Amino acid sequence: MRSLFCALIALQLTALAAMAEPIDVTNHSFEYLNGVLVGSKTMGVTPDGWQFADGTPGGIRGGIENGSSDAGSVCLVIGGVDSVHQLLDYTIAPGDEYTLTFDAKYQWSSSVWDATFEGRLYYDDDGSREVLASVSGTGVHDGSWHLDYTVNTTVPLGSPAIGKQLGIELAVTDQANNSWFGFDNVRLDSSVSERAFGPDPSSGESEVSLSVDLTWQVTGQFPDPTFDVYFGDDRDPVIAGDASVFIGNQSELSYSPSSIQPATQYYWRIDIVDGKGEETSPLDGIRSSHYADQ
Repeated sequence: MRSLFCALIALQLTALAAMAEPIDVTNHSFEYLNGVLVGSKTMGVTPDGWQFADGTPGGIRGGIENGSSDAGSVCLVIGGVDSVHQLLDYTIAPGDEYTLTFDAKYQWSSSVWDATFEGRLYYDDDGSREVLASVSGTGVHDGSWHLDYTVNTTVPLGSPAIGKQLGIELAVTDQANNSWFGFDNVRLDSSVSERAFGPDPSSGESEVSLSVDLTWQVTGQFPDPTFDVYFGDDRDPVIAGDASVFIGNQSELSYSPSSIQPATQYYWRIDIVDGKGEETSPLDGIRSSHYADQ
């Protein structure tokens, strides 16, 4: 009996150019209540699609008021004790790039204190809102709308947010109690790159069969991607995507090498092709050891 060694290093290289897609935000300008367009100031209510942090209608003291940045209605939140949030019909995937934009205004106060606020992207973790990214600002008590506050973030591989629902939260974090703060015009875009990820064998794995299947996963919004597979025992041609190590194009998410040899090091690479163009970018090298008894 003797042990034979074969190392597989997976250079998982692939990403296609991102394509911006709007994500639907229900009642994004807070103009609807119970399906009806609000035509006047209505307090102690919760706009359609949204929820105040404490779960009661209008939160501690909030509602809808006419006269926003786009001549519609605004959602008002009191002091530092409340926020409005919306859980979206959208599942977070690795490589997602989000841009949240909104308008804010210090609506009214009995004094001249300024107010600080935050716009947040969050993911739902069994009912808990976990912040994915946020932006903060100061609303100056000058009666002016402050337009286009923006939150940008990209979801990395391994993020605990992956597979969870995405949400938006708008919060006032420091404000006098006898004052009101307005939010309006909430927009959310997602630029999703088509990516291959999660290669198997994974980093540091050992005792892999000589008849190993190389597998990967894919995320993104491009339709019907196919994959260019490169495999060989010479690192440089694989990295370069040379024709000498090109196995072929396929739609399957796995490849089974036909001639794995013991005591040999191999490299592999997956590129995504979908007719929209192709772009490769390296992720971490992945190394596995292979042992077989003979």
